[in-house]
Amino acid sequence: MQIKVDMGGALRKTAALAKVPQAAKKQLTRWGANAVKDLKREAAGMKRSGSGRKTGQLARSIGMSMPDRTLVVGTNLQKQTDVKYARIQDEGGVIKARNKKYLTIPL
Repeated sequence: MQIKVDMGGALRKTAALAKVPQAAKKQLTRWGANAVKDLKREAAGMKRSGSGRKTGQLARSIGMSMPDRTLVVGTNLQKQTDVKYARIQDEGGVIKARNKKYLTIPL
């Protein structure tokens, strides 16, 4: 007895399935890049009220990373511009006065 099996269709489908993670990563990268671009544009366009100085350093620190197939958009991810207060803004934390007894917030 002789049995013949055509595996061509199964191999094509398997090859197509193997490309799904690559396509998903490419799409996530595209979405992340667009999100970063939009966030930087929004942050750069914000006007500072009062006499404070707006440098744009926080806006420039916005970036993206993709550890473990998860898209993360935030500040200080690429370590290009390390902004110390960005982590507090993203995750929360305690802010203390450096040179005075109390922290002054201009209103």
